[in-house]
Amino acid sequence: MYKLYLTSALNLIETIQLAKRACQFRQVLQFRQVLLAKKNIYIIGGSHRDTPRTWNSADCTFETVAKFDIFRREWTETAPMEVGRILPGVSALNGKIYVVGGERGSQILANGEVYDPQNDIWQPIAPMIVPRCEFGLCTMGGNLFAVGGWIGDDIGGTMECYDPEKDLWKLIGSMPQPRFSMGVVSFEGLIYIVGGCTTTTRHLPDLISYNPVTKEWTQLARMQTARCQMGVAVLDRYLYVVGGSSISQDILSSVERYNFDDDKWSTVCALNVPRAIPAVAAADGLLYVAGGDQPCEVNFYRAQVTISAVECYDPLSDTWKNCPDLPVSRSEAGAVVV
Repeated sequence: MYKLYLTSALNLIETIQLAKRACQFRQVLQFRQVLLAKKNIYIIGGSHRDTPRTWNSADCTFETVAKFDIFRREWTETAPMEVGRILPGVSALNGKIYVVGGERGSQILANGEVYDPQNDIWQPIAPMIVPRCEFGLCTMGGNLFAVGGWIGDDIGGTMECYDPEKDLWKLIGSMPQPRFSMGVVSFEGLIYIVGGCTTTTRHLPDLISYNPVTKEWTQLARMQTARCQMGVAVLDRYLYVVGGSSISQDILSSVERYNFDDDKWSTVCALNVPRAIPAVAAADGLLYVAGGDQPCEVNFYRAQVTISAVECYDPLSDTWKNCPDLPVSRSEAGAVVV
């Protein structure tokens, strides 16, 4: 009988120990999943204008980078860029952040930098072949693609591709029409270009796609509202177009999304705060919109001022919620998630 009780007690102890180990394993697994899912939104460069009369483009151009921890909902600053720039191209590739082109003062830039979030260090990369600002930059197949933009005294129509292994840019072709102030994203092997301005039309409703393999362009369904200076991002299987300016020069709060599968546009809940040239990024099932421009009128003088408001969109509830404001208002910045 004693042996039977002893055996039962030992079995109970072993069962308890196994249960503890299983609980610890689940906790470790959950912690690892949180770490793997942990993402930060980086708002890079841009401009700051409190009042229209005191603005100087060179003095108000940011080198700084604001980082938003979406779990802690806190803003911090990372190491600044070597060169301040507005309207740069920004994209993430292999865990690093690439920032190229843009404008400082009256100079259109071709140079670029790459940021390593692990070591909080910026390093220079080879300059683009064509200096450009207010253009599109996206990542696909391990390369960066720069599309169109304002090139100094004209609208650019060229496209170039960057190989990070060779640190080399090369021209790969041209768009059907030169275009700037548009949205550019990549999705499943294609580059999508939406809205913007051409030499003949200031605000476009167009959406076109480009296949880098076949070099073919395809005209797709048009947006419901023609616009430029908007923010764009891909969330789930939709392309979201956020805010911007309209044909009547109004600053928009409207938001549209494009279904890649059905080639159809639909309207979703409007922004709480209308804005042009916002920084937009998608992370963990939500769409984040930070900063941007709003009109300001002082003594009959109308100009744009920057805002610090941040909000996020939940597609499940079709609602926008306010997030902690940017530490300093900014517009014409890039946004990326790492």
